Amino acid sequence: PDAKKALAAFEKSLWLCAAPDFTIVEVAHYSQRGRPRQGQTPKVIIYRIEGALASRPEQRTTRPSRIRRESRDQNPTLRWVSQLFVGIYLLLIQEVQAFVRNLNDLHGQVLGVLGPPYEALYS
Repeated sequence: PDAKKALAAFEKSLWLCAAPDFTIVEVAHYSQRGRPRQGQTPKVIIYRIEGALASRPEQRTTRPSRIRRESRDQNPTLRWVSQLFVGIYLLLIQEVQAFVRNLNDLHGQVLGVLGPPYEALYS
């Protein structure tokens, strides 16, 4: 019950991701090291939540009107370009998979102008 409450509270704190598939695993801890004797009751039982995160594509961040207005300029400043990429995140899953989050069409256009080395960083 406490693990389910903790998961529900954690899901409420997520605004770009959800945890749709999860399991609650019971982990027993005994008072002595090594293999427990047969029938020995654990000293403490801890519940661990295991699962995967999924993105919520309907949750999009909106750019301020100032950025939209400056994006139409023919000569954007380096400051504008660097501020445009604030909020782009790299999501690492167990150091095996990496996902770039919050990249949109405008970012793709700017990366196209910056060239292949920058496109490779954000792909």
